[in-house]
Amino acid sequence: MKKKVDRQFVLSLLLCLLPLVLGVIFYKDLPDQVAIHFDFNGEPNGFASKDFALFLLPVILIFIHLFVWFQLANDPKKKNYSSVMRGISHWFVPILSVLVQTAIITFGLGITFPIFFFLSLAMGILFMVIGNYLPKCKQNYTMGIKLPWTLHDEDNWNRTHRLAGWTWMAGGILMILNAFLNWEWILWGSLALMVLIPFIYSYLLYRKKKASQLSE
Repeated sequence: MKKKVDRQFVLSLLLCLLPLVLGVIFYKDLPDQVAIHFDFNGEPNGFASKDFALFLLPVILIFIHLFVWFQLANDPKKKNYSSVMRGISHWFVPILSVLVQTAIITFGLGITFPIFFFLSLAMGILFMVIGNYLPKCKQNYTMGIKLPWTLHDEDNWNRTHRLAGWTWMAGGILMILNAFLNWEWILWGSLALMVLIPFIYSYLLYRKKKASQLSE
């Protein structure tokens, strides 16, 4: 098992290094300033030097990837992870790094494509997958909905994550639909509901249990 995990770490780290290789390959072909942020219409609204975009940004993501891996590997309750959730956590940053670098380079080369469409589609699928596995995620200190009352009460954790599973899947469906609608309020509204509904539900469970204990 240890060899398998180590191999995954090496492969994911190599994927994180791929954007740096792409940066070297296309460096001379790109302008001094490149777009690194886009609006809902796919128009650039944020720029940076190509040195930052092609090299420093991927390095920052590499450090984030290493931090995530270290945190997951040293969680005292890591045996409670769902294997799928662990896999998503291990590979999310490397894949994101490659996608971001690809978008920066292609746009810098004058190749345009509907960024928001593919981003909404990918986010929707990701949220649906996470939503499907959230109820299977047992108490731990790294992934899931880590609130004081979910970490303190296993029943609160389980019930919150069951509701969050449905909420995240619904949010994922809305994201996929919004890939075709391109309405900004759907994106932010979906994200807000995915965060607020489990939070409020979990807190209400905590208050209800606390009131019940005080009345005994």
